[in-house]
Amino acid sequence: MKFDDPKKVRPHANLYIDIGATSKQDALKMGVEVGTPVTWATKSRFIGPEDKQLIVGKALDDRAGCAVLLSVLDEIDKQEFAGEIVFLFTVQEEVGLRGAQTAINGLEDVDVAIAIDTTAVSDTPEETMDQSLFLGDGTGIKVLDFSLIVQKSILEELKKIAAQEEIIHQMEVFPGIGTDGGAVALANKGIPTGVLSIPSRYAHSPVEAISLSDLIATKELVKAFIFNLTDNTKFTFQYIMEEDQHDNT
Repeated sequence: MKFDDPKKVRPHANLYIDIGATSKQDALKMGVEVGTPVTWATKSRFIGPEDKQLIVGKALDDRAGCAVLLSVLDEIDKQEFAGEIVFLFTVQEEVGLRGAQTAINGLEDVDVAIAIDTTAVSDTPEETMDQSLFLGDGTGIKVLDFSLIVQKSILEELKKIAAQEEIIHQMEVFPGIGTDGGAVALANKGIPTGVLSIPSRYAHSPVEAISLSDLIATKELVKAFIFNLTDNTKFTFQYIMEEDQHDNT
């Protein structure tokens, strides 16, 4: 972007991809038509020192979340835990939390949910960064975003377990984004929902970056949350009504 005239930069709707075609017929012969999907061709790789390795690649939002769920699924296999666990891998989160809405409404009697997503860090040199969320400082325990205010009982439970298990973590307040957790929380008369966020740089670019240690911390906290559940664990809201003895009406 030229700082003297930023209007010269095309908006995303006017960008184009050069595939070497010289006409519409050329494009059609190459198998390219209206609706043909495209994606970045970037290959994932590790960068940085071995003790602080970063993973760089495309679509880590939310391939990173899928990797966490798959790892948890593999590591808890054949182990004992309370209740039944359902793993949902959803689509179209970026265009309205659509997959999560459809999937969660197909389930009944859900007691608690944890969404896994990435979140933007604020540790780079841009002026707008506030240095409140850092790559390498652990999984982000969501407090709120524009789609969800996390229920206090779940928030406190995640914080307590992270401290007990010595899992590196940081608190996340980010009003500028939403996650599938927002859709899940509104389903089936309200499902108590928390969110664990994998800190990320350069979101929605071909070179998103996450920390391997943050990825592992997220996985470990999901596992610890599962194994801390009991048959009597409840996250539902509790309303306590006290009769006013001075009220004779």
